[in-house]
Amino acid sequence: MTWTVTHNWSHRLQPILEAGRKKALPERQINSVQAFIERFPGVERVVMDGTSVADATTH
Repeated sequence: MTWTVTHNWSHRLQPILEAGRKKALPERQINSVQAFIERFPGVERVVMDGTSVADATTH
């Protein structure tokens, strides 16, 4: 894909991405087990990934 095509698509899709960010995305940080249970009451099993991902806002 050329830069122009990519640029045009990014502008066409931006409103959809912004709507998702404001309305549809789950909380990014849950700070306690109780908060997790309240947010996801039907979950019976959780698998935790031990991979640490750096947050761009902390650097």
